[in-house]
Amino acid sequence: MALRFGRERPILKHGCKPSRHTLPDRGETFTHRHLYRSLRMSHKRAGRRSKIRGDELQEQLDALEKRAAGQERHIQARLYNTAADLCLRAGDHGRAKAYSGRAIDAYLEAGYFGAAAAMCRKLIRLEPDVIRARATLAVLYLGKKLVEDSAFEVELVDDYIRAARQEGDEKLLTYRLRVMAHATANQELRVLIAQRLLELGDEEAGRRILHTIYREINGLVEPPHLDPAEQWERLLRAALMSPQELTESGLEALEEIA
Repeated sequence: MALRFGRERPILKHGCKPSRHTLPDRGETFTHRHLYRSLRMSHKRAGRRSKIRGDELQEQLDALEKRAAGQERHIQARLYNTAADLCLRAGDHGRAKAYSGRAIDAYLEAGYFGAAAAMCRKLIRLEPDVIRARATLAVLYLGKKLVEDSAFEVELVDDYIRAARQEGDEKLLTYRLRVMAHATANQELRVLIAQRLLELGDEEAGRRILHTIYREINGLVEPPHLDPAEQWERLLRAALMSPQELTESGLEALEEIA
């Protein structure tokens, strides 16, 4: 008798259908939904296991660091994810967050964008107000079009905006929003960004974006034609900049691209 399996639950909202993506320069395919679910299950399994003592945790983390040394970035990312799970079992959420961030960065550098998005979601479940992961998740969907859903893009960016404002990260937020506005042709999203910039006191940028959209709607200018590689580089640079890196030179760099 044939076995019947339950229907898989999609991770995306608004009825989006999961899609398969080809990783750059590899020829291999994967479904980022499946990776997300496997990461979610590993997180649940880690929570059910017995708690790790501090000395045992450090020993296992040291072993993982040695294994990661010299490996390709996507392999390092998987090892960092394992390290994050170990830290969760030990109740060390601070280091779990740090290792999750390292896994995200490694996946991004390796070009595993679906895996990076899955790790962002895992980190957001661990720390709902984490700003950098929300910003990275938003730019992944904007820059790499993991799904074609303009409403979902708006929701992701708005979630990031709320988290950033709650944490008082408004200075960096305005620059990231400028970059996002210049990296998308999604008019609904650009209107949202313009409104939020006006609320944040950046009236010049907000009004400029609204004026541009008005001219596009009335046929006075063509909608923006974006170079995908250039816009992705700008989005990623803005997303990964931390408040500690927000030096004068960092601000000038963002000004150039915003």
